[in-house]
Amino acid sequence: MSDWQPGDIALCVIGGKIGNSPYNLEEYPAAGKSYTVEYVGPQDFLTGIDQALWFKDAPKNWSGQRVWGQLRFIKVTPPEADEFDKEVIELYNKKEKPADAPKPKRIATPV
Repeated sequence: MSDWQPGDIALCVIGGKIGNSPYNLEEYPAAGKSYTVEYVGPQDFLTGIDQALWFKDAPKNWSGQRVWGQLRFIKVTPPEADEFDKEVIELYNKKEKPADAPKPKRIATPV
């Protein structure tokens, strides 16, 4: 069972050509690079049916699709927001400035 879902960020940990694949593609997923998941499901690979990730921004494979085996990737999970993060997010989302915010100073430009 996979906890992958569309919108997840996948970090490639096994890049390049794997094993004795008969395909010589111009580009493979690169180790250390992140890609955005578009769809998750089973896919028929040379080695049989396996869990796969379809991407919005990864290289295309031999079939012309942006689909690669799930085992090449790990899911990037951001840490939980701490109190400082929550405060910054709250301030960022406010539509008005706080009452005690300093007024911007007008700077005259020389003519």
